[in-house]
Amino acid sequence: PAAKAASLVRTAELLLETEGPPAARPLLDDALGDARAAGDRTVEALVLTEIARLELFGRDAEALARAEKLLDDADGLLGGVAAPRASRPAAAAEARESFAPDVAGAACRIAHYRGLLASRRGEPATSVAHLRRAYEIADGDPAQRSRILNSWGLQLEAWGDADEARRLLERSLELKLELEDLYGAAATYGALAFLHSRLGAYAEARDALARDLELSERIGAKDVLPGLHARLAGALVGLGRIGGAEREARTAIELAEKSSSVPSQRAKLFAWRELARVHLTQGLLAQAREAA
Repeated sequence: PAAKAASLVRTAELLLETEGPPAARPLLDDALGDARAAGDRTVEALVLTEIARLELFGRDAEALARAEKLLDDADGLLGGVAAPRASRPAAAAEARESFAPDVAGAACRIAHYRGLLASRRGEPATSVAHLRRAYEIADGDPAQRSRILNSWGLQLEAWGDADEARRLLERSLELKLELEDLYGAAATYGALAFLHSRLGAYAEARDALARDLELSERIGAKDVLPGLHARLAGALVGLGRIGGAEREARTAIELAEKSSSVPSQRAKLFAWRELARVHLTQGLLAQAREAA
């Protein structure tokens, strides 16, 4: 049962990347039952951690509270090893750490998602402490470190440290490409595109989004495609490529109409906004108002 639970977690991660949280949740619920039936505390901690990750997509206070409890429960199963060193007993904090690979894998995810939770709550210092702890635990695990660096870079970008954010995101991308992690690389190209757009570097944003689109289409991540086309429309507006921007915005709307998922519906709203910007640039005020 423990091996089955771990396998279900891996499958749920793939479904999360391609189809979103609703598709991943039933597998994780099954995995939790298997882990508890096996009496394997480490695998149970891993499953609880991944369920917490799904709750973080909610962002509302209730979802964040559920995520916090799940992460605390998971860390409790591991003996509290995921807490930042400063918050742990002195003897434990100073001891040289040596984790079994499965314990390290669960613990670094707990610390990682605690960092995301703190960020959602507007607590940058706490977020960095948890992300730093996750990075420490993931020593020797480039796949986990690449994910942590991606999250860390996004937090720094949100807090205004664009140079350090870019450095961490580019290092994350480098690791993911070395590992041939197409799902992760696509996400990091998207993160870099967001950073470039915020800085007004629209050519770099366009190039990163083009790579994100290419990879997302290759791996079948259909839910993200409307959003990527809408963001590409925004980059092209910034470059003055109005014809291309209109095509991308209309493609985003067309794709979003075929899906009822939350990401697709959000992307449709963004695409209509970009189409309104296109029409304003074209001097078509009535069409711009209609799109808006």
